[in-house]
Amino acid sequence: MNFFDEMERFGQAVAFAAEDGESLTYESTAVTADSFGAHLSGRGLVFILANNSTASVIGYIGCLRSRTPVALLAPNIHSELLSNLLSAYRPNYIWLPRAQACQVSDTTELFALGDYVLLATSAGLLQAYDDLALLMTTSGS
Repeated sequence: MNFFDEMERFGQAVAFAAEDGESLTYESTAVTADSFGAHLSGRGLVFILANNSTASVIGYIGCLRSRTPVALLAPNIHSELLSNLLSAYRPNYIWLPRAQACQVSDTTELFALGDYVLLATSAGLLQAYDDLALLMTTSGS
């Protein structure tokens, strides 16, 4: 077990306080993250275009709780680079701001929260190793 598996035990204590004044309790974070995770199947890869928002964090926690591997990407990723990464890694899902969903084709919307949307890709074939949890990009050095 890890912290994310047991976060409900902290109940109504504040887990996240956003700059816009929104706050989420541990219990509500776990419930919403589980709603997100219910849309994921198998050990497919999720690309998360992660910005500084509660929706972005909820998606990541949902992946952790459902044991679904994640690749965290910058929210301002260049569309050509995103396209190349999609071709190379063929993720099963993408969690990104709705305004950027137009950068991805051949997808089906599964879940939405705030300004984020979870898309299932038609190219997703990856079934990751059990030990894989997180992929992080580097500067190439």
